[in-house]
Amino acid sequence: MKFLRLAFYLLCLLIPFENTALRSVAGVFTAPGAIILIPVFLLIAVINFKHIGSYEKKTIIYFLTFFTYSLFVSLFFSFDYNYTFVLDRGVRFLLLILPPVVVFLAVLRQKEEVTNFGVFLIAFVCLLSLVVNLTLPDIVNTQSFIQFRSALSPHRLRGFTLEASTFGFQITLSLLMLFIVLNIKVFYVIPLLFILASITVSKGTLIALFLSFSFCLTFAVRPKAKPVIFAFVACALPLLFSNSFYAMFASDIENYSSVATRGTMFFTSLIILFKYPFGTGFFGYLPAIYENGFNAISLYHKVFPERMNFNEVMSYFVVGATEGISTKTFFFDWLIFAGLPFLFLFFRFHFQLFRIFSRHRKYNEIICLSFLSISLMTFVPIEGRYIAPFAYAFLFMRSQSYLEFDVNENIVQKSKFKSLRVVW
Repeated sequence: MKFLRLAFYLLCLLIPFENTALRSVAGVFTAPGAIILIPVFLLIAVINFKHIGSYEKKTIIYFLTFFTYSLFVSLFFSFDYNYTFVLDRGVRFLLLILPPVVVFLAVLRQKEEVTNFGVFLIAFVCLLSLVVNLTLPDIVNTQSFIQFRSALSPHRLRGFTLEASTFGFQITLSLLMLFIVLNIKVFYVIPLLFILASITVSKGTLIALFLSFSFCLTFAVRPKAKPVIFAFVACALPLLFSNSFYAMFASDIENYSSVATRGTMFFTSLIILFKYPFGTGFFGYLPAIYENGFNAISLYHKVFPERMNFNEVMSYFVVGATEGISTKTFFFDWLIFAGLPFLFLFFRFHFQLFRIFSRHRKYNEIICLSFLSISLMTFVPIEGRYIAPFAYAFLFMRSQSYLEFDVNENIVQKSKFKSLRVVW
């Protein structure tokens, strides 16, 4: 038992390291430092399969069912593409998805106090990486064991991750979880979170954070508290709508291809959803992108006629290309993989958690859930970002504890009512 707990704590310490020298072994799959512990937890799950909980069994059943569906769909792509290529790439996608699932299940198996200490460890390493990046930038900007390659933009903070956008997501999410554990009202530290997000120069993090607070303010917070909280949120507006912030976007559009790539892949995923409502599975992901990518560029031009740099994304649509091809977000990747069933399960899961947190007025959890989901829908892929499945499992465990509290309260109320009836 102590070994399992120590293994879990070691996993938490390694989660922030997303771009280690292990990337040279098998690319993105082995880049996270925590990958060395995935076989351990996978083996534990197999050995203790008979003793795992119902939610864990459901997760495994969903995953195996989808894998079977993927194999079936692959047959339809075998006529137009080399079947060996289709199977090879599909298995690679399967291997990329497997570690986040293992991390999610590993967290679910922990007791609350163990998971809470894991949050402390993750937040500590993330804050440490921030301090190191600010004081000794060469440690994280040059190639070493903790960084597979030198920083492309040394002026932007990247911590122990690949780039600024993922670092901004990582440190913000870790602090949001930490505030939940410490029971610190997030509304009191809004300026700190926005300052940290600004330091990382991650536009996606800033926008996701602002939208998360706005969502909580609009749908969850009591009317009496809204004016005070709105004053804090309004402090971020000058930053978000400043000329410098718009200048960063303009620079990206003119000098880089990230905006064009993400926009094109957004339209590509929608076109694929229309053609394959139940998804392409793991094995049909690349063929579907090859077939619909250029149509997505045409659609993008019609909706946004501005001049864009499509050099990167056009290379994705060459049959046989594999390097770096994705929608750059978890949500739209899985919209291609699993289509409408994923769409239903994704929003159903988030709605259930939001309803529980809202009923118990757990605003910290609502903001954390909102930030996590908005980030994964807009600029963060889940492969290698083990902090995302960790956070989902952490929030799910919190929701179940609140449900258990409701059940106990109902039992107490019913027992009191019966006692009154007896006395009467």
